[in-house]
Parts: sequence; C-alpha cells; structure tokens
Amino acid sequence: MTPPVQYALLAVVGVLSGLAAQRLSAAVRGSITTRIIRKSLLEGFALVPGIALTSEVLSHRAPGAGPFAFLLPYVATRLAVYRSIAARSARREAMLPFLHWYQLLATDAAAAQAFLTSYLIQQGRRADLLAELRGACADLEATRRADPLLPLALARLRSEIARLSVTQV
Repeated sequence: MTPPVQYALLAVVGVLSGLAAQRLSAAVRGSITTRIIRKSLLEGFALVPGIALTSEVLSHRAPGAGPFAFLLPYVATRLAVYRSIAARSARREAMLPFLHWYQLLATDAAAAQAFLTSYLIQQGRRADLLAELRGACADLEATRRADPLLPLALARLRSEIARLSVTQV
C-alpha cells in the first residue's frame, strides 16, 4: 500500500472514530459521575481502531506524519460536530418563546399578544432579536405549514420585524 493511501485510510478512520465517539458519548445517561466515567471509556474505545491502524502503518514505515493523519481528522470531526450541536441547541433555545407564543395563540389570543409584546419589550434592543424573529418565521413556516393559525402568526411576526427594522436603523 502506498503512503498516500495509508494516510487517506488513517484520515477516514479518524473521521469515523470522531463520529463514533460523538454518537456514543451522546447516548450516555445517568448521574454526572457515571456520565464522565462512561464517556471517557467510550471515547477511548472509539480511538482504539485508529490507534491500532496507526501503529500498524507506522510499524511498516518510518515514523512521520502517521499519528497526525489520524488525530487531525479525529479532532476536526469532534470540533465540527460539537459546533453543529451547539448551534442547533442555540437555535432551538431561541425558538422556545415563539413556540410558547404560538401555542398560546391557539388557546388565548389576547394572552398570546400580551406575552409577545412583553417578550419583545423585555428583550429590548438586542442585536440578534431581528434574527430571532426571522428564524421564528422560517421555523413556523417549515413546521406548521398546514395549521390554519399560521397566516395570522406570520403576519404578527412580520409586523414586529418591520417595526424593529425601522427603529434599529
């Protein structure tokens, strides 16, 4: 096997090990102590194939970039997955007030309007409030397409977007 093929194989195993470690550690449940211990063990097990392959490749070849060909894709995969999960969590957390408002709109329209008004006043002049409102519109359009309440909700959110766009300029 040629060195580029060996390094490509190490890189693929690094990416797969990084994905496996993330999936395995995300499945761990229990107390904080249990999770720390189990996650460490599972991440170690996810590293075993890459370490074994790296040692096999390096035993047939002079040491060089072999460990980096595995560890660099492994670490890059772990960081990319972590950032993706963090971004998804932040978007989901930002949507919670709007989902509550939308559900309240179906049962008590006056309370829903009061909730949204007080939420927007409380958030004040946050720079990302417009982005949150636009995200809420997009999320409602994507997830509540068949709901008859959707046009009313989108109209209210879009009017708030227009109002905030004018006041922030």
